[in-house]
Amino acid sequence: MQNAYDEATRYTMLAIDVATQHKLERYQYNCMGLLSDIYEATAKYNDAIPLLQQCITYFESTGEKNQLPNIYGRIGTCLAATGNWQTAYQYQMKKEAMQKEITEIEKQESINELLVKFEAEKKDAELQRTRLLQVQSELKALKAQMNPHFIYNVMNSIEGLIYTGKTNEAADYLGKFSTLMRRVLEMSGRQAVTVREEYELLNNYLLLEQLRFGNDMQFTITVDDTIDEDEDLLPPLLLQPFVENAVKHGLLHRAGTKQLTINFIPVAGGLQVTIADNGVGRKASAEINAGMQGKPQSFATSSVNDRVALLNSNSPGQVSYYFTDHTNAAGEATGTTVTLL
Repeated sequence: MQNAYDEATRYTMLAIDVATQHKLERYQYNCMGLLSDIYEATAKYNDAIPLLQQCITYFESTGEKNQLPNIYGRIGTCLAATGNWQTAYQYQMKKEAMQKEITEIEKQESINELLVKFEAEKKDAELQRTRLLQVQSELKALKAQMNPHFIYNVMNSIEGLIYTGKTNEAADYLGKFSTLMRRVLEMSGRQAVTVREEYELLNNYLLLEQLRFGNDMQFTITVDDTIDEDEDLLPPLLLQPFVENAVKHGLLHRAGTKQLTINFIPVAGGLQVTIADNGVGRKASAEINAGMQGKPQSFATSSVNDRVALLNSNSPGQVSYYFTDHTNAAGEATGTTVTLL
């Protein structure tokens, strides 16, 4: 195997020399990327890093930003492999920042496409109204797919792990965070997702929230055995805002153990999901939030009602939800359950 890598290295370096002599820049940097692959595969990380950095300079000069996140990530991987966790973390942040910038460009392109479609369908007044609602909802989903305060909190928590020497945990949570962001972006453009996909997204999200709360927070997600997790569908990104509200407006203010339970239950003609917390209750949460100037608006309260209304405009009664406030014998709040049908 080593002989094969040596042979590949020799021919790739020869190709780089030929491309350089004939000023074939694209071919030259493609070959440099290939050579860095070989170095990574043979654990020659210190040889791979300079090649990748040269590739960054080239693609920055050509304006090909879509090439950069992968290269930043690979440099971060090489640095982590050499034990340089702090610089590896910085490259991971560069990767996330560039990916966000690219995503914003893609969002704008999607927005433009939606607007073009909308303009082309003006002839039918009712169709025009429905399309307008769809465009508005999709624009809102594209622009606010995940609470930025959540992202900020997660990155602070991961940074704390790194500076306290818990690098393995930090790497694990960085992986979870990247997976969550990718899933959110993937789901935002779809009409429906499977129960399994929704389960995995919520589980990943709650693991990251748990990082901030530590052992004080516990959660369980249960799917009834009769549900086909790969066939039963539900609207994408509908449950996460409710779960986020339960965490940030119920559990956050509760002292002691914080418990969240999510159940997927089959009902006649569809699926029921319950999200139950043992938090301070909606009334106490509202009073607390009222006294906090600059408190960010909940994503659910600002967007979910619009999304539910849009879903029901196309298929009346498709989605509904209600809250149940729980109290003990003394009338004290013991939590909240939201039921979605």
